[in-house]
Amino acid sequence: MAKAATAGPSQGSTGWQAARVAMPGLPGAACHSRTCDTSCPDCLRSYGNARRHALLDWRLALDLLELTTGQPLTTSRSLPSEDKWIESAAKALHSSPTIIHGVPAIVTSDNCVLLTHPLWRQEPAHFDPVQLAAVEEAEAQHRRVRLHDIRAFRRNPISIWDYLSRS
Repeated sequence: MAKAATAGPSQGSTGWQAARVAMPGLPGAACHSRTCDTSCPDCLRSYGNARRHALLDWRLALDLLELTTGQPLTTSRSLPSEDKWIESAAKALHSSPTIIHGVPAIVTSDNCVLLTHPLWRQEPAHFDPVQLAAVEEAEAQHRRVRLHDIRAFRRNPISIWDYLSRS
């Protein structure tokens, strides 16, 4: 009777690839996060999951893994302090990128959109301490402040245009 083949780390299984790209100390981890935003053929994408490529996000997967194993959430993985794509989107929206209490934001003179972590709640009673501090600081500097999921913004930067253009 023939043994069933199993995909292990040496054979490039998707799970091993996902861990390799983002876990500290694993080969290729540091480089991959600079070249892969949500998913790519080197980490999560395969022919078998082609219909779900838009849903795959290695950063969010690792955030969920941390939470399910009882570890604190590493928000910096999903909330970059500097990223060229945020600068490019802000420029295209005739606004400026900034960081408010560790949270990326897109601002105009009166309006501020805080780009929040996908797992943060939007209701003030459930704000994360970092989120609360960012909202309070933004409200002190701008007339209008809105929270927007950074993952949704990454996929569709124009989604905040209506809010930024209000006067």
